[in-house]
Parts: sequence; structure tokens; C-alpha cells
Amino acid sequence: MARSLQSEGAVVWRREPFRIFFPLGIALAWIGIGHWVAYAAGWIGTYSCTAHGLVQIQGFLLAFALGFLLTAIPRRTASEPASAIGIVASALALVVATAAAFLERWWLAEGATLAVLAGLVGFARTRFVAGGGGRRPPAAFVLLPLGLACAMGGGALVAWGSAPGGPIGALVLGRLLVTQGTFFCLVMGAGVYGAEAAARHHFKVPASKLTSRQAALLAVSLPNPFDRNAGKPGRGLRRLAGLIERRARGSGDYIRCIYD
Repeated sequence: MARSLQSEGAVVWRREPFRIFFPLGIALAWIGIGHWVAYAAGWIGTYSCTAHGLVQIQGFLLAFALGFLLTAIPRRTASEPASAIGIVASALALVVATAAAFLERWWLAEGATLAVLAGLVGFARTRFVAGGGGRRPPAAFVLLPLGLACAMGGGALVAWGSAPGGPIGALVLGRLLVTQGTFFCLVMGAGVYGAEAAARHHFKVPASKLTSRQAALLAVSLPNPFDRNAGKPGRGLRRLAGLIERRARGSGDYIRCIYD
């Protein structure tokens, strides 16, 4: 019988892989940004929009997605955490994909990314396949498989379109799937889940029933959720929430859905 996530035998970074992947994601984000800084400073003579976009999505964003999912899925399913080999291999693959993108070795970059995504799909499938409510993915996760499909399909198209003689249409479509489809689906899928979980934790209501003040309190607690308790706000937090609420009300019709 597999040990649960809370097993004392699992070291902290196996129980909470975000401790590995979140710092890695920040580092990869700075590498992607540094590409433009180096060009602006004259340290390099050219730049690659494709490499920059792929690093930001398949490096930075994917690292954060891995950290979140590899931590959240075992907790929800009360199953064994990710293996040490799987965590280390995924982290190294992200580094390889980033380096290969800047070297314009597209097949290597996309191959490493596809390997990470395939491992993530296998990890999730084995933990959600068994019956029982505790093993069912939350409704908000419906966008995550679509995001992973965009990443895998887009990565394959980028590799194909970047090969000698490859169709330019495949490269363009692949970049759009990776940079737009993957980003939107992963951020919205994880974001909706986080908003729903936070609303139920702090206010004991679904996110759809939050008042404008409760939504503002959640928003201002995001930069430092450990020290800022939206459910028990102090004077400073209430003041910041009031500021956010007033700005929302004065921002025009396009954001009116938040407070109407």
C-alpha cells in the first residue's frame, strides 16, 4: 500500500516540489528577460523572439505549473508524492530546454519539454484513475489538460517548422499555441482553482458569492498570503482592500462584473 503524502518517509522537497520548481522558474524568467537586457546593452548582436517566448512559457511558466501540480495533486488524492528521480529529471529537462532554445536547437528544446509534459500527464493519470471523491480533479482543472495539449502540440509544431525545409505555418501556429494557448489555460485553470479554494478557506463561500470587499481582501493578500489573512484583516489590510475596491468601481464598465 502506497504511503500517503504526509508520510514521514518523504523529504520536504518531495512532499512540496514547489520548493524546487518555484525558485527554478524565477531563475528561468530572469534568463529569458536577460536575453533582451544583453541585447540592449550590446553584449550580444542579435536576439530571438522565438527563444524568448519559449523560455518564458516552457521554462518559467512550466516550472511554476509543475511546482503547483506536483504538490497539489498528491495532497488532493492522498497519494504518494512525486519521486526524487522524477523531480530532478523534470528540473534538469527544463534547464536543457532553456539552453537549447537559446542555442536554437529546437528539436532538443521541444523534445525536453515534451518529455516533461509526458511525465506530468503520467503522474496525474496514475493518481486520478482510482475511484473515490478524494481522487477526482477539481472542476477548475478542466483547463489544465487543454493547456498541456497546447504545449505538447505547439512544441511539436515549433520543432517541425524550425527544421530545414519545415513549413513556416507550422512554426507560427506552434508559437501561438505555446505562448498564448498554454499560458491562458494554465493560468486560468490554476487561478480559478486558487480563487475558489481561497474563498472557501477564508469566507466559507464559493468564489461566485464573494462580495466586492471580500474579493478585494483576497486580492491584496496575494503578495504575502502568509502574513496577510484575508479572513481576519487588520486595519492596514482593510485600508488596502478599500483602495482596490474604489479603483475597481472607478475603472469603467469593462470591470463592472467584479462588483455588480
